[in-house]
Amino acid sequence: MNLLRTVKKEIRILGLDCAKVPRAKGHVAQIVGVIYRGGRWLDGVVTVDVETDKVDATEKIARMILTSVHYGQLRIVMLSDIALAGRNLVDIKELCERTHLPAMVVKEQAPTLKEMRKMREKFRHCNVRKRALENAGAILPIKRRSGRTLYVQFQGLSRSDVEKALDVSCSGRIPEPLRVARLIASALERI
Repeated sequence: MNLLRTVKKEIRILGLDCAKVPRAKGHVAQIVGVIYRGGRWLDGVVTVDVETDKVDATEKIARMILTSVHYGQLRIVMLSDIALAGRNLVDIKELCERTHLPAMVVKEQAPTLKEMRKMREKFRHCNVRKRALENAGAILPIKRRSGRTLYVQFQGLSRSDVEKALDVSCSGRIPEPLRVARLIASALERI
């Protein structure tokens, strides 16, 4: 299912990241969303709070997106990880279905098999978290024109559109929407 018609130079992308989360049960994590036009212009910032030990990150992020004044212009949701709020995983397939927007997870480094096994074992007793891991799909290496490889999982768009979206939104190592969301989340972490 491809929800994207075309990738234009100024495509509106929502980049999501989260400040580092303490392991304490019941801790609230703030997820920061940055709306970018391509990789050049910042159009807006949105935030939502989620608890680290719940399983409602997908629902809360979807609600944040759907109620945003930018929703009508958004074309892609880009996440830095499916584990944005510690143990409160984001199900990108469900997020895609709820918002009618394609979703993708973009990482600079591929997780090792040991990390993947550990994550699956850690979440084996929670069906919601296990489903989120399965729904993210395979981690695919995408080599960019710059020669750098990014590791991506996606729902609602084709691999070709993923490559185009990365080319449009990256001016450095990672897509600008994710880089700026990470900067803002880090700043909020210190407040």
